[in-house]
Amino acid sequence: MADITDTEALEHAWRYFELHAAQRMQAFNYFLVIAGLALSGIGGCLASASIRPVGMFIGATLAMTAAVFYLIDKRTSFLIKHSEGCIVKLEEKVPPAGRVFTTEPAKTTASKIPTYGTSFTAAFTAFAVVGLLGAASCWWTSHP
Repeated sequence: MADITDTEALEHAWRYFELHAAQRMQAFNYFLVIAGLALSGIGGCLASASIRPVGMFIGATLAMTAAVFYLIDKRTSFLIKHSEGCIVKLEEKVPPAGRVFTTEPAKTTASKIPTYGTSFTAAFTAFAVVGLLGAASCWWTSHP
């Protein structure tokens, strides 16, 4: 196997990072669409007593879907962090002013800006809770 240059290694790590970062955003967007549809379904089921059992199913399914997307997000986050670690190693040869990946974690912590992981986890948790509350509401209103 031929040796590769630092520039080629950086390009490889960047492509890996870019791929997984894009997949993470795409997965979250899909989740938001699914969650929106599920919430609309729960609302429709609450409006009609005859289909409230369907609302219970939709609510429970939304909670499970949120859990699955949370796990997918954790895996994708790991892959992104892996590529960031490679880029940080390669940035050792870059002048300090250009070390974007190296300095980002400390700057994020200092500025108290939430990470994507924190924000996504909050969203997954909120939708899971809303799904369970929707299921419970459908059950509660269908039993006099």
